[in-house]
Order: sequence, then structure tokens, then C-alpha cells
Amino acid sequence: MLYNLFAPIYDEKEVEGTFRKLLKEVLGFHDDEINQLASEHFLRNIVNNLTLEQAQEITKIFVDNGFTLYLNPGRYGDDIIGWNELGIDWEDEPPQAHYCDEPLVSRDHLCDLSIPKSYYLNKPTTPTLDMPYNLFSPMLGVNDTFRKLLKEVLGYDEDEISQMVSEPIGRNIVTNLTVEQAKEITEIFADNGFTLYLNPGRYEEDIVYWNQLGLSLSHHPSKAHYGGKPLVSRAHLYESSIPRSFFIKPEPEPKPAPPAPEPPVIECPYCHSTDTTKIGRMEIVLAEVVTGLLFGRHRFSPRRYKEWHCNHCGSDF
Repeated sequence: MLYNLFAPIYDEKEVEGTFRKLLKEVLGFHDDEINQLASEHFLRNIVNNLTLEQAQEITKIFVDNGFTLYLNPGRYGDDIIGWNELGIDWEDEPPQAHYCDEPLVSRDHLCDLSIPKSYYLNKPTTPTLDMPYNLFSPMLGVNDTFRKLLKEVLGYDEDEISQMVSEPIGRNIVTNLTVEQAKEITEIFADNGFTLYLNPGRYEEDIVYWNQLGLSLSHHPSKAHYGGKPLVSRAHLYESSIPRSFFIKPEPEPKPAPPAPEPPVIECPYCHSTDTTKIGRMEIVLAEVVTGLLFGRHRFSPRRYKEWHCNHCGSDF
């Protein structure tokens, strides 16, 4: 699986001094390119198509200097992956004055700065044919045939397959495909009785059905073997070390209960004390009963139309 690195660039000050030096030394950006980054000041990918090891090495250098970079398998801010989601924590080390004589990546890995910022901001709200997709498997009914397809069609090795199927949970099994690639792979799995779903995200709740794109699958007789090379490179395969929790959507945090309303401050109209108490309904009923017993049933308690009692002067009002 390949990753981009996503940088939050809030203003021009973010890319001056040490950050500018890291962009030049570690990644190989030119000064005019860094100036363009600074002028746009928004959150964006700055380097792409990295292995996890490359992304870790680069991010560690930036973290040691007080800057955060995020893994991003996509291009939008809400696609980013926290390093802790992959079980990776950083140990603080002192920054160095100089890191490398040659950048850690070739210029092929630098994001094209001519791409407008809208490319990173306007995430489609509905699936489209030109979006990159993952393929999601419910991981149900896993058997030798399913293992064979993972190996022959996708290119997983035996150790990776064993780790993947040991955790029976729905998950993405291949990433960053065109619709055409995803359709070809899905049809082979469907011919063998297994369902895969388009998934622009990583949770089961994100899956997209083919008819949502106006497409349907073709069916063919299954084959004993799907020889030759896998249909995708290993860059499209998920890291076998990614924990199962990565594919489980976290429960939303419960909203805190609203604070209890402050009791109203009622002032006695006679003595102006605020030491007042609301007269309860039961107190009024009891007062009515006592008044009726003492003075007859046609007499009413003075409290009948009162709401508040003053604890200071004893008045009801």
C-alpha cells in the first residue's frame, strides 16, 4: 500500500526557517515551489506514493523538529490516518542541524504544485466513475478458493493471507483502483461465489454498490487457476500489519449532558429579599384542605393563587 504525506500549512510563517530547510533537504523542493506552498496556506499533500517505511522515515525527521505530517491514502483532509492507528508512536530525539546531502525521495514523489487547491478541498459527496476505490470484502465463508484468489489475482503471499483471514472482520483487501480495475477483480471473485464491494473509504459503512454508478457485473465460468501475473502491483495491497481496529468505525463520543438550568432569582416584593422558595402544588392542596376543615368548604386558602414564599418575612406572593 502506498501513502501520501499530508501537511497542515496554515500561514506563510509555517514554511519559514526550519520547515523550509526540511522541505529542501529532506524532500527536494525548490525555493520557488516552497514559496508557492507558503502563498496557498491550506492543508494539502506534499509528497506522494510512498511506502510505509519511507513515510515513517520522513515524518520522524519532521516530528523531531516540531512539525506534524499525516499519512494520507487519499487526497482530502478527512482521509488522513493517525500514526497511532497503525500502532506507531514517535520517540523524541533532538533535531539535527543537517539531515542529508540528497533528498530521501525523487522528484517523482513531490506533489504537483500546479494542481489547484480545489483538488484537495472539494470532496465529492456522491461516488463518481473517476474516483479511486478500494475493494471491501466481508471476509465471510473464507476457504481455499478465496485464499487462491488472494494469491493468484491480487498477489498476496501465504503469510499475509494467513494473517488476513485470522481476523474474521470485513475489511478492504486492495486499494487505490480505477473503476475498471475494481470491476475486473470483483467479477473474478463473484464468479467464484465471493462478493466484493467498492469502497472509497475504509469502513463497511462507506461501501458503494455498482448500480449507484450505473454499472453491473458480467458473469463468467470460474477457472481452476488464474495464472500469470496478479492483476495489481503490490503497491495496491494493504499492509498485513494494519490492525483490525483500522477497519472498524469508532463509536461517536456521547454528547455531554447540557448543564442544569440555573434556578431563577425571585425577589420578595415586600422586603426585597431573594431568599424565596416556590410553593409546591402539594402545599397548596394541604392548605386548601386545612382551610376547608376550619372555615367550611366554601372558604379558600390565601395560598390558592400564590406561587412563591419569602423565607425572610414569611409573605406569600
